[in-house]
Amino acid sequence: MTTIAEMKMGKDFVIDENLNLVFNYNNDVQTVKYYDNLKQAIVNRLRTYQGELSLHPNYGSQLNLLIGRAGDGLLLGEGKQYVREALLQEPRIEEIIRITPKFKFGSNKQIIEFTIIVKPIDSDAIEPLNLVYDYFITGE
Repeated sequence: MTTIAEMKMGKDFVIDENLNLVFNYNNDVQTVKYYDNLKQAIVNRLRTYQGELSLHPNYGSQLNLLIGRAGDGLLLGEGKQYVREALLQEPRIEEIIRITPKFKFGSNKQIIEFTIIVKPIDSDAIEPLNLVYDYFITGE
């Protein structure tokens, strides 16, 4: 049974890591809904540079400001703040529980792995939403 909280998360087209629509075996566009849609929306918001969308100049994040910078603790702190600012824009998030940035093991400090835990709106009866987002600070 679909809850009201799930319905508030919405439904959208599935977009792959290359920003292409994903089609199913019937050649129909696949959709994503509920909490998976919120996860996709968070990732899309983080990978869009703030100001990139002329009709929505505040949409996105400032993570691109980290590209080319030296990998240190200050960079992790700034990255965490940029993720927090982007998540605060998402109306389907009631609370940001935790954002944990770290350099991804084996990436030679070229990838920041953000572990994100949020509480979706009206979600008293479910677990917090968890996702891991990798950001390449080398610009790749």
